[in-house]
Amino acid sequence: MLTRKTAATIGLFVAAITITFGGTSIGAILPLIGDRFRVSTQVLGLLLGAILVGTAMSQIPGGFAVLRYGAPRVVVTSTILGGGAFLLAGFAGDFSFLTFFLFLTGISTALLYAPALSLVSSIFSEGRRGPAVGFFWGAFNGIGGMTGMLLGTYLGLNFNWQAPLQVGGAGLLLLAPILWWSLPRELPATSYSHGGLWMSGRRVFRAPAVWGLALGLGGFAGAGYVPIYYVTTYFKQVHPSWGIDAAAQVAAFAVLATLPGAAVGGWIADRGFDRRTIILLFALAFGLVVLWIPYATLLLLWIIYIVAGFLHGVTNAVMNLYPSYLEETKGPGMALAVGLIITCQTLFRSAVAIAFGYLAVTSGYTVAWLFSAFLCLSLLPLLRWVPPSRAVRPTSSRN
Repeated sequence: MLTRKTAATIGLFVAAITITFGGTSIGAILPLIGDRFRVSTQVLGLLLGAILVGTAMSQIPGGFAVLRYGAPRVVVTSTILGGGAFLLAGFAGDFSFLTFFLFLTGISTALLYAPALSLVSSIFSEGRRGPAVGFFWGAFNGIGGMTGMLLGTYLGLNFNWQAPLQVGGAGLLLLAPILWWSLPRELPATSYSHGGLWMSGRRVFRAPAVWGLALGLGGFAGAGYVPIYYVTTYFKQVHPSWGIDAAAQVAAFAVLATLPGAAVGGWIADRGFDRRTIILLFALAFGLVVLWIPYATLLLLWIIYIVAGFLHGVTNAVMNLYPSYLEETKGPGMALAVGLIITCQTLFRSAVAIAFGYLAVTSGYTVAWLFSAFLCLSLLPLLRWVPPSRAVRPTSSRN
Protein backbone atom coordinates (compact mmCIF):
# COMPACT_ATOMS: atom_id res chain seq x y z
CA MET A 1 0.00 0.00 0.00
CA LEU A 2 1.27 3.46 -0.91
CA THR A 3 1.94 5.43 2.28
CA ARG A 4 1.75 9.21 2.47
CA LYS A 5 5.51 9.34 3.08
CA THR A 6 6.19 7.38 -0.09
CA ALA A 7 3.67 9.47 -2.02
CA ALA A 8 5.31 12.63 -0.70
CA THR A 9 8.75 11.45 -1.81
CA ILE A 10 7.50 10.55 -5.28
CA GLY A 11 5.54 13.82 -5.50
CA LEU A 12 8.64 15.87 -4.64
CA PHE A 13 10.69 14.13 -7.33
CA VAL A 14 7.95 14.53 -9.96
CA ALA A 15 7.44 18.20 -9.06
CA ALA A 16 11.18 18.80 -9.38
CA ILE A 17 11.25 17.11 -12.78
CA THR A 18 8.19 19.01 -14.01
CA ILE A 19 9.32 22.49 -13.00
CA THR A 20 12.76 21.84 -14.51
CA PHE A 21 11.11 20.59 -17.70
CA GLY A 22 9.33 23.93 -18.02
CA GLY A 23 12.46 25.94 -17.28
CA THR A 24 14.80 23.96 -19.53
CA SER A 25 12.35 23.95 -22.42
CA ILE A 26 12.86 27.72 -22.59
CA GLY A 27 16.39 27.04 -23.79
CA ALA A 28 15.05 24.60 -26.39
CA ILE A 29 12.59 27.12 -27.83
CA LEU A 30 14.80 30.20 -27.42
CA PRO A 31 15.43 30.62 -31.18
CA LEU A 32 11.68 30.24 -31.79
CA ILE A 33 10.98 32.97 -29.22
CA GLY A 34 13.56 35.18 -30.94
CA ASP A 35 11.92 34.62 -34.34
CA ARG A 36 8.39 35.14 -32.98
CA PHE A 37 9.16 38.45 -31.27
CA ARG A 38 11.98 39.48 -33.62
CA VAL A 39 14.55 40.07 -30.89
CA SER A 40 18.33 39.56 -30.97
CA THR A 41 20.48 37.09 -29.05
CA GLN A 42 21.46 39.92 -26.73
CA VAL A 43 17.81 40.56 -25.83
CA LEU A 44 17.24 36.83 -25.34
CA GLY A 45 20.14 36.95 -22.88
CA LEU A 46 18.25 39.60 -20.94
CA LEU A 47 15.19 37.32 -20.93
CA LEU A 48 17.25 34.50 -19.39
CA GLY A 49 18.75 37.00 -16.97
CA ALA A 50 15.28 38.09 -15.81
CA ILE A 51 14.33 34.48 -15.06
CA LEU A 52 17.50 34.01 -13.04
CA VAL A 53 16.98 37.26 -11.14
CA GLY A 54 13.56 35.96 -10.11
CA THR A 55 15.22 32.78 -8.87
CA ALA A 56 18.00 34.63 -7.06
CA MET A 57 15.81 37.13 -5.23
CA SER A 58 13.50 34.41 -3.86
CA GLN A 59 15.92 31.81 -2.49
CA ILE A 60 16.63 33.52 0.84
CA PRO A 61 12.99 34.60 1.46
CA GLY A 62 12.06 31.00 0.67
CA GLY A 63 14.49 29.77 3.33
CA PHE A 64 12.98 32.12 5.92
CA ALA A 65 9.49 31.00 4.87
CA VAL A 66 10.51 27.40 5.60
CA LEU A 67 11.61 28.39 9.11
CA ARG A 68 8.33 30.20 9.69
CA TYR A 69 5.70 28.11 7.89
CA GLY A 70 7.40 24.79 7.18
CA ALA A 71 8.80 23.31 3.99
CA PRO A 72 5.58 21.49 2.91
CA ARG A 73 3.52 24.67 2.67
CA VAL A 74 6.24 26.50 0.77
CA VAL A 75 6.55 23.60 -1.70
CA VAL A 76 2.80 23.52 -2.42
CA THR A 77 2.68 27.32 -2.83
CA SER A 78 5.61 27.29 -5.25
CA THR A 79 4.00 24.52 -7.29
CA ILE A 80 0.80 26.54 -7.73
CA LEU A 81 2.73 29.72 -8.55
CA GLY A 82 4.95 27.93 -11.08
CA GLY A 83 2.03 26.20 -12.76
CA GLY A 84 0.13 29.44 -13.19
CA ALA A 85 3.17 31.37 -14.39
CA PHE A 86 4.22 28.80 -17.00
CA LEU A 87 0.64 28.53 -18.25
CA LEU A 88 0.23 32.30 -18.59
CA ALA A 89 3.65 32.61 -20.27
CA GLY A 90 2.41 30.12 -22.84
CA PHE A 91 -0.43 32.48 -23.73
CA ALA A 92 1.64 35.70 -23.75
CA GLY A 93 1.36 37.66 -26.98
CA ASP A 94 3.78 40.39 -25.98
CA PHE A 95 7.49 40.03 -25.16
CA SER A 96 7.18 42.13 -22.01
CA PHE A 97 4.39 39.92 -20.65
CA LEU A 98 6.38 36.83 -21.57
CA THR A 99 9.39 38.18 -19.66
CA PHE A 100 7.25 38.97 -16.61
CA PHE A 101 5.61 35.55 -16.41
CA LEU A 102 8.92 33.77 -16.97
CA PHE A 103 10.35 35.95 -14.20
CA LEU A 104 7.61 34.49 -11.97
CA THR A 105 8.66 30.97 -12.99
CA GLY A 106 12.12 31.80 -11.69
CA ILE A 107 10.58 32.75 -8.35
CA SER A 108 8.61 29.51 -8.20
CA THR A 109 11.70 27.42 -8.96
CA ALA A 110 13.54 29.11 -6.11
CA LEU A 111 10.70 28.52 -3.67
CA LEU A 112 10.52 24.85 -4.61
CA TYR A 113 14.12 23.70 -4.72
CA ALA A 114 15.61 24.35 -1.26
CA PRO A 115 12.46 23.37 0.72
CA ALA A 116 12.04 20.18 -1.32
CA LEU A 117 15.73 19.37 -0.87
CA SER A 118 15.45 19.85 2.90
CA LEU A 119 12.41 17.53 2.98
CA VAL A 120 14.27 14.84 1.05
CA SER A 121 17.29 15.27 3.35
CA SER A 122 15.10 14.88 6.45
CA ILE A 123 13.50 11.67 5.15
CA PHE A 124 16.81 9.81 4.76
CA SER A 125 19.37 9.16 7.50
CA GLU A 126 23.14 9.64 7.24
CA GLY A 127 24.63 6.98 5.02
CA ARG A 128 21.53 6.96 2.81
CA ARG A 129 21.18 10.74 2.59
CA GLY A 130 24.04 11.27 0.13
CA PRO A 131 22.67 9.06 -2.65
CA ALA A 132 19.12 10.36 -2.02
CA VAL A 133 20.16 14.02 -2.23
CA GLY A 134 22.32 13.24 -5.26
CA PHE A 135 19.45 11.49 -6.99
CA PHE A 136 17.09 14.36 -6.16
CA TRP A 137 19.46 16.88 -7.71
CA GLY A 138 19.91 14.54 -10.66
CA ALA A 139 16.15 14.22 -11.09
CA PHE A 140 15.74 17.98 -10.76
CA ASN A 141 18.34 18.72 -13.41
CA GLY A 142 19.01 15.49 -15.29
CA ILE A 143 15.62 13.98 -15.97
CA GLY A 144 13.75 17.29 -16.01
CA GLY A 145 16.40 18.96 -18.13
CA MET A 146 16.62 16.14 -20.66
CA THR A 147 12.83 16.04 -20.98
CA GLY A 148 12.75 19.80 -21.34
CA MET A 149 15.28 19.84 -24.16
CA LEU A 150 13.92 16.86 -26.12
CA LEU A 151 10.17 17.18 -25.54
CA GLY A 152 10.41 20.97 -25.50
CA THR A 153 12.08 20.98 -28.91
CA TYR A 154 9.57 18.48 -30.30
CA LEU A 155 6.57 20.46 -29.05
CA GLY A 156 8.05 23.76 -30.18
CA LEU A 157 8.90 22.60 -33.71
CA ASN A 158 5.78 20.50 -34.30
CA PHE A 159 3.18 22.69 -32.57
CA ASN A 160 4.29 26.15 -31.48
CA TRP A 161 6.74 27.80 -29.09
CA GLN A 162 4.03 28.13 -26.41
CA ALA A 163 3.30 24.39 -26.16
CA PRO A 164 6.18 23.39 -23.80
CA LEU A 165 5.31 26.19 -21.39
CA GLN A 166 1.63 25.25 -21.37
CA VAL A 167 2.40 21.56 -20.78
CA GLY A 168 4.75 22.38 -17.89
CA GLY A 169 2.23 24.74 -16.30
CA ALA A 170 -0.63 22.26 -16.53
CA GLY A 171 1.54 19.51 -15.05
CA LEU A 172 2.48 21.59 -12.00
CA LEU A 173 -1.14 22.59 -11.35
CA LEU A 174 -2.16 18.92 -11.47
CA LEU A 175 0.59 18.03 -8.99
CA ALA A 176 -0.36 20.69 -6.44
CA PRO A 177 -3.34 18.84 -4.88
CA ILE A 178 -1.30 15.61 -4.71
CA LEU A 179 1.45 17.38 -2.79
CA TRP A 180 -1.12 19.08 -0.58
CA TRP A 181 -2.51 15.67 0.39
CA SER A 182 0.77 13.81 0.83
CA LEU A 183 3.03 16.35 2.54
CA PRO A 184 2.64 16.99 6.29
CA ARG A 185 0.77 20.22 6.97
CA GLU A 186 1.87 20.94 10.52
CA LEU A 187 4.15 23.84 11.36
CA PRO A 188 7.83 23.15 12.13
CA ALA A 189 8.57 21.60 15.51
CA THR A 190 10.44 24.77 16.45
CA SER A 191 8.25 27.85 16.19
CA TYR A 192 10.40 30.80 15.17
CA SER A 193 9.48 34.31 16.23
CA HIS A 194 10.74 37.24 14.20
CA GLY A 195 13.71 37.50 16.56
CA GLY A 196 14.32 33.76 16.25
CA LEU A 197 14.23 34.00 12.48
CA TRP A 198 16.83 36.75 12.58
CA MET A 199 19.14 34.82 14.92
CA SER A 200 18.84 31.65 12.86
CA GLY A 201 19.45 33.57 9.65
CA ARG A 202 22.39 35.44 11.15
CA ARG A 203 24.05 32.16 12.08
CA VAL A 204 23.78 30.95 8.49
CA PHE A 205 24.83 34.26 6.94
CA ARG A 206 27.97 34.41 9.10
CA ALA A 207 29.14 30.91 8.18
CA PRO A 208 32.32 31.21 6.04
CA ALA A 209 31.70 27.76 4.57
CA VAL A 210 28.39 28.84 3.08
CA TRP A 211 29.98 31.87 1.43
CA GLY A 212 32.87 29.75 0.22
CA LEU A 213 30.48 27.41 -1.56
CA ALA A 214 28.34 30.29 -2.85
CA LEU A 215 31.15 32.39 -4.30
CA GLY A 216 33.78 29.76 -5.03
CA LEU A 217 31.33 27.89 -7.25
CA GLY A 218 29.70 31.02 -8.70
CA GLY A 219 31.69 30.91 -11.93
CA PHE A 220 31.11 27.16 -12.10
CA ALA A 221 27.36 27.78 -11.91
CA GLY A 222 27.51 30.33 -14.73
CA ALA A 223 29.69 28.10 -16.90
CA GLY A 224 27.23 25.26 -16.34
CA TYR A 225 24.24 27.36 -17.38
CA VAL A 226 25.23 28.85 -20.73
CA PRO A 227 26.15 25.59 -22.53
CA ILE A 228 22.58 24.35 -22.10
CA TYR A 229 20.60 27.52 -22.69
CA TYR A 230 22.70 28.92 -25.54
CA VAL A 231 23.44 25.73 -27.42
CA THR A 232 20.51 26.10 -29.84
CA THR A 233 21.41 29.69 -30.75
CA TYR A 234 25.09 28.67 -31.00
CA PHE A 235 24.26 25.93 -33.47
CA LYS A 236 21.90 28.14 -35.43
CA GLN A 237 24.33 31.04 -35.82
CA VAL A 238 27.75 29.34 -35.92
CA HIS A 239 26.99 25.82 -37.19
CA PRO A 240 23.65 26.06 -39.04
CA SER A 241 24.30 22.83 -40.94
CA TRP A 242 24.27 20.86 -37.68
CA GLY A 243 20.61 21.76 -37.01
CA ILE A 244 18.63 22.81 -33.96
CA ASP A 245 17.48 19.22 -33.38
CA ALA A 246 21.11 18.16 -32.95
CA ALA A 247 21.67 21.02 -30.51
CA ALA A 248 18.73 19.91 -28.40
CA GLN A 249 19.95 16.31 -28.41
CA VAL A 250 23.47 17.32 -27.34
CA ALA A 251 22.10 19.42 -24.49
CA ALA A 252 19.61 16.73 -23.48
CA PHE A 253 22.27 14.05 -23.12
CA ALA A 254 24.52 16.48 -21.25
CA VAL A 255 21.73 17.15 -18.79
CA LEU A 256 20.98 13.42 -18.60
CA ALA A 257 24.62 12.78 -17.73
CA THR A 258 24.16 14.87 -14.60
CA LEU A 259 21.91 12.13 -13.21
CA PRO A 260 24.58 9.41 -12.90
CA GLY A 261 27.04 12.16 -11.97
CA ALA A 262 24.83 13.24 -9.09
CA ALA A 263 24.35 9.65 -7.95
CA VAL A 264 28.12 9.07 -8.00
CA GLY A 265 28.72 12.37 -6.20
CA GLY A 266 26.26 11.49 -3.45
CA TRP A 267 27.81 8.04 -3.07
CA ILE A 268 31.39 9.40 -2.91
CA ALA A 269 30.40 12.06 -0.39
CA ASP A 270 29.24 9.40 2.07
CA ARG A 271 32.30 7.16 1.67
CA GLY A 272 34.89 8.97 3.81
CA PHE A 273 36.48 11.19 1.15
CA ASP A 274 37.02 14.89 1.83
CA ARG A 275 33.99 16.58 0.29
CA ARG A 276 35.78 19.88 -0.33
CA THR A 277 38.49 18.12 -2.34
CA ILE A 278 35.84 16.32 -4.40
CA ILE A 279 34.13 19.62 -5.23
CA LEU A 280 37.41 21.32 -6.15
CA LEU A 281 38.69 18.53 -8.42
CA PHE A 282 35.46 17.99 -10.32
CA ALA A 283 34.72 21.74 -10.71
CA LEU A 284 38.28 22.26 -11.98
CA ALA A 285 37.88 19.46 -14.51
CA PHE A 286 34.53 20.95 -15.60
CA GLY A 287 36.07 24.36 -16.31
CA LEU A 288 38.86 22.80 -18.35
CA VAL A 289 36.35 20.82 -20.42
CA VAL A 290 34.25 23.93 -21.20
CA LEU A 291 37.37 25.60 -22.63
CA TRP A 292 37.24 23.21 -25.60
CA ILE A 293 33.65 23.92 -26.68
CA PRO A 294 34.38 26.63 -29.31
CA TYR A 295 37.02 24.46 -31.00
CA ALA A 296 35.07 21.21 -31.13
CA THR A 297 33.63 19.33 -34.08
CA LEU A 298 30.12 17.94 -33.67
CA LEU A 299 31.39 14.54 -32.51
CA LEU A 300 33.83 16.06 -30.03
CA LEU A 301 31.10 18.40 -28.81
CA TRP A 302 28.95 15.38 -27.96
CA ILE A 303 31.79 13.97 -25.85
CA ILE A 304 32.49 17.33 -24.20
CA TYR A 305 28.86 17.89 -23.25
CA ILE A 306 28.37 14.41 -21.80
CA VAL A 307 31.60 14.58 -19.77
CA ALA A 308 30.78 18.11 -18.61
CA GLY A 309 27.30 16.99 -17.57
CA PHE A 310 28.73 14.16 -15.48
CA LEU A 311 31.27 16.45 -13.79
CA HIS A 312 28.54 19.02 -13.18
CA GLY A 313 26.34 16.41 -11.52
CA VAL A 314 29.06 15.16 -9.17
CA THR A 315 30.01 18.68 -8.07
CA ASN A 316 26.46 19.85 -7.44
CA ALA A 317 25.46 16.72 -5.54
CA VAL A 318 28.30 17.14 -3.06
CA MET A 319 27.69 20.89 -2.81
CA ASN A 320 24.01 20.41 -1.98
CA LEU A 321 24.87 17.79 0.62
CA TYR A 322 27.47 19.96 2.37
CA PRO A 323 25.11 22.17 4.45
CA SER A 324 23.46 19.14 6.07
CA TYR A 325 26.79 18.35 7.77
CA LEU A 326 27.85 21.85 8.82
CA GLU A 327 27.12 22.77 12.43
CA GLU A 328 25.82 26.23 11.45
CA THR A 329 23.32 24.90 8.92
CA LYS A 330 22.03 21.58 10.20
CA GLY A 331 18.29 20.98 10.53
CA PRO A 332 15.86 23.73 9.50
CA GLY A 333 18.76 26.05 8.66
CA MET A 334 19.69 23.84 5.71
CA ALA A 335 16.99 25.32 3.49
CA LEU A 336 18.23 28.83 4.27
CA ALA A 337 21.87 27.85 3.65
CA VAL A 338 21.02 26.19 0.33
CA GLY A 339 18.91 29.24 -0.51
CA LEU A 340 21.84 31.57 0.12
CA ILE A 341 24.20 29.43 -1.94
CA ILE A 342 21.74 29.15 -4.83
CA THR A 343 20.99 32.89 -4.64
CA CYS A 344 24.63 33.81 -5.17
CA GLN A 345 25.10 31.20 -7.86
CA THR A 346 21.94 32.25 -9.64
CA LEU A 347 23.12 35.85 -9.69
CA PHE A 348 26.32 34.56 -11.27
CA ARG A 349 24.25 32.61 -13.82
CA SER A 350 22.25 35.73 -14.62
CA ALA A 351 25.37 37.88 -15.02
CA VAL A 352 27.13 35.24 -17.12
CA ALA A 353 24.04 34.71 -19.29
CA ILE A 354 23.80 38.43 -20.02
CA ALA A 355 27.55 38.81 -20.54
CA PHE A 356 27.64 35.71 -22.76
CA GLY A 357 24.89 37.09 -24.99
CA TYR A 358 26.65 40.44 -25.22
CA LEU A 359 30.04 38.89 -26.01
CA ALA A 360 28.51 36.52 -28.56
CA VAL A 361 27.12 39.50 -30.47
CA THR A 362 30.07 41.89 -30.09
CA SER A 363 33.11 39.58 -30.01
CA GLY A 364 31.92 36.19 -31.18
CA TYR A 365 31.04 32.91 -29.51
CA THR A 366 34.66 31.83 -29.00
CA VAL A 367 35.32 34.76 -26.69
CA ALA A 368 32.02 34.13 -24.90
CA TRP A 369 32.86 30.46 -24.24
CA LEU A 370 36.36 31.28 -23.03
CA PHE A 371 35.03 33.98 -20.73
CA SER A 372 32.65 31.56 -19.00
CA ALA A 373 35.34 28.87 -18.61
CA PHE A 374 37.99 31.22 -17.19
CA LEU A 375 35.48 32.73 -14.75
CA CYS A 376 34.72 29.22 -13.48
CA LEU A 377 38.40 28.46 -12.89
CA SER A 378 39.34 31.85 -11.41
CA LEU A 379 36.87 31.68 -8.48
CA LEU A 380 37.65 28.14 -7.30
CA PRO A 381 40.38 29.31 -4.83
CA LEU A 382 37.58 30.81 -2.69
CA LEU A 383 36.70 27.24 -1.69
CA ARG A 384 39.48 27.54 0.90
CA TRP A 385 36.82 29.13 3.15
CA VAL A 386 35.06 25.77 3.24
CA PRO A 387 36.33 23.48 6.01
CA PRO A 388 37.25 19.88 5.14
CA SER A 389 34.37 17.49 5.69
CA ARG A 390 34.44 13.70 5.71
CA ALA A 391 31.72 11.14 6.23
CA VAL A 392 32.17 8.90 9.24
CA ARG A 393 32.87 5.41 8.04
CA PRO A 394 31.08 2.70 9.97
CA THR A 395 33.46 0.61 12.08
CA SER A 396 32.98 -3.05 12.80
CA SER A 397 33.32 -4.11 16.40
CA ARG A 398 35.17 -7.23 17.51
CA ASN A 399 34.18 -9.41 20.37
